[in-house]
Amino acid sequence: GQEALAKRTEEGLKDAVRYFQRAIDEDPEYALAYTGLADSLTLQMNYRYIPKAANNASAQAAIDKALSLDPNLGNAWASKGLWLSQQKGKIEQAKSALQRAMELNPSYGMAAMWYAGLLENKEEQLTYYEKASALDPKSTVAAYNVASLYQQFGRDHEAMQMFTLMISADPYYPKAYELAARISNRRGRIGEAISNYKTSYELQPNAEVAMSLAKIYSDIGEFTQADEWFSIVEPQVPVTFKNRFLWLKVSRYVAANDMIAANTYLDKIINLTPTYHEDMQLQFLSLYYQEQYTEALALYKRLQTAQLPINKPDGFSQSIQMESDLGAVDLLIRNKEKVAADLLLTELTQQLDDRMNTTHRSPDPSDWYQRARIAALQNNEAMALIHLQRAVDEGWREFWRTGHDPAMELIINHKSFQTMMAGLQNRLSIIREQFAIETEFDGGWGA
Repeated sequence: GQEALAKRTEEGLKDAVRYFQRAIDEDPEYALAYTGLADSLTLQMNYRYIPKAANNASAQAAIDKALSLDPNLGNAWASKGLWLSQQKGKIEQAKSALQRAMELNPSYGMAAMWYAGLLENKEEQLTYYEKASALDPKSTVAAYNVASLYQQFGRDHEAMQMFTLMISADPYYPKAYELAARISNRRGRIGEAISNYKTSYELQPNAEVAMSLAKIYSDIGEFTQADEWFSIVEPQVPVTFKNRFLWLKVSRYVAANDMIAANTYLDKIINLTPTYHEDMQLQFLSLYYQEQYTEALALYKRLQTAQLPINKPDGFSQSIQMESDLGAVDLLIRNKEKVAADLLLTELTQQLDDRMNTTHRSPDPSDWYQRARIAALQNNEAMALIHLQRAVDEGWREFWRTGHDPAMELIINHKSFQTMMAGLQNRLSIIREQFAIETEFDGGWGA
């Protein structure tokens, strides 16, 4: 059961439930079997492999049984902390349970790892993740959490050392290859990124990985391969990511300069009933990029008081937040609401400064693109071009975006801008050629 649980795949977690249940059947007084069953159920709910409503009570019952058998069992308190962390408004209780687990069983790595996930301070979080990995050096999930933070901090070399550790412990752990793909993609090693994403997907089909592959192919202009991955991922897309999928389809068609198809998908986003806060942001952006400015600004103002749940923060949600807020600045300027525009722009500039200057985050080329948008909205043509060039130098590939971005109207007719975009397209042509060669070698030399 523990071996299957450690895989963290859908199949592994389901196998773990069966194994732990068999252990309980053999020995109903064995407390650790109940903690394993609880963890297997809780993690499946967390990863959305099983519905929470139908399984939450079973996980809680297993934890209660373990604690009734042994009130001082550290693993049971850790299971309780993990379960509480998935319940609304129970974060502090979860922390207390995990602290109790670490006191009772200081050598149990999972308690430290789950506790780390509840911390906001990144340095403190890394300390506990590293502790968990040191306590359980063969745990791929503990190593992955360390490596993921290293990658966020820009410590790619150390992250790849952890990648080696992960695949040595379990060469079939999908998240390890996903991590390596993210690092390769950011460094412009497209062939490596695609190969690692594909390996991850083969080991554990995952909608986010498939969408990442579709996005890479779209960005480099390999639209046939992009469409293949879009068709693979579409039936798998969870409800929470439905609009993200449609938004990626928009970017695919804009990159191909097929604005009829792009507008079809923008209309789909606009007409969907929003479930999450992010959905309304994407609807705003869809109206904004269609130049329906009056409707877009009205929607943005409604968005500020909308009572909708917020998706768990990640790179995509942060990017969409910044993009939509800067789009709103543009519309406020156009609507002659200068005071409101200046206040929002000042706030966003500070947010971007904080994000780019933090030591807890690796450089992101899209941040420089947002810098360029800010400069353009401030009518500072020279700085807009400088920031855009920095974005390109750092690996930004979305050459097609600027020509359709109302916030960038100031520079799109500038000769330096056109030269810059031509250079980027040439670079992408070279990447495509290299990728074609790598693909040919991957297929062997032939007869």
